[in-house]
Amino acid sequence: GTPATAPTPGLQADGTTLWKVVVGGMDMENMIEYHGFFPGEITINAGDSIWFAEEMPMFHSVTFPLNGEVPGLLIPDPEVAPASPEAAAPPKLVYNPLLFTGAGGTAVDGTQLVSTSIDVFGDGVTPWIFTFPVAGTFDYLCVPHAGVLQAKVIVQEAGSALPMDQAAVDAAAAEQIAALQERGLAELEKYATPLSTKRSDGTTLWEVALGAGGPTQVRVQRFLPGEIEISVGDTIKY
Repeated sequence: GTPATAPTPGLQADGTTLWKVVVGGMDMENMIEYHGFFPGEITINAGDSIWFAEEMPMFHSVTFPLNGEVPGLLIPDPEVAPASPEAAAPPKLVYNPLLFTGAGGTAVDGTQLVSTSIDVFGDGVTPWIFTFPVAGTFDYLCVPHAGVLQAKVIVQEAGSALPMDQAAVDAAAAEQIAALQERGLAELEKYATPLSTKRSDGTTLWEVALGAGGPTQVRVQRFLPGEIEISVGDTIKY
């Protein structure tokens, strides 16, 4: 997440590199929220680390599943015996503990599930930094937004030539965020004029959207339009 003192990406004293990947984001002026890891793919070398940085807590996690098995937000309560197949009542579900505690430490090598907690349940001080000791391709996601927040880390053998430096990684991230910003602004434009229907009694039915854009990587988190002028007797449908 975003610690009180941010780490400094780049070459470290031990000869490895600390990289930075951005987690989510938001244009507060227009209330456009970006659901993604930026950039969506990064290539590093074995031994390097990545700082997964947020501008603000947004209910995200950074989770490297084991064997592609995506952890659920809700799991059967481990303290309740599973119901028999003939039971009509559904199992009691609880929030997955990893949402609050994280799991697996900070080394990603494909042998176990590794995950942060959900950002809003973290301490707000410890940065999200994972180390990648072995070569391989490691897919990761955000548990609450697993359908849209997915990305990849490609780890080469130590000492391999790298396709990008941090400046190029930052530029790729900014380009991806800008594309989402453009989509969000298009949603705002689409709803600038409210839909309306004249009714037989002379009044008007107006339609206001409760946000727009989801479930995708971009979401406008506001009423659309933000201001509407109606007449006495009119109706607003949300």
